[in-house]
Amino acid sequence: MIETSLSLLPPRGVLSVGAIYKEGARTHGIDEWRKHNSQHHLDRALQHIYLHLAGDTGEDHLVNAGCRLLMCIEKNMEEKEANK
Repeated sequence: MIETSLSLLPPRGVLSVGAIYKEGARTHGIDEWRKHNSQHHLDRALQHIYLHLAGDTGEDHLVNAGCRLLMCIEKNMEEKEANK
């Protein structure tokens, strides 16, 4: 287990990411994101970052990118464990 200090995380960012996860679970299913590998989530995070940089305001791309990066981190850790 990784030693953490979760109280140091920025609360508005964490709450915003949590809201995106809740909406995603409602529209796609709770664990649908687990069906994709880390590269898929990294690609989607980059897509959101580029859309943000391009000025697109259709959705909160930074929060969505944060969600995708967390998914990518989780899947990457799972993939590393599976390859031991």
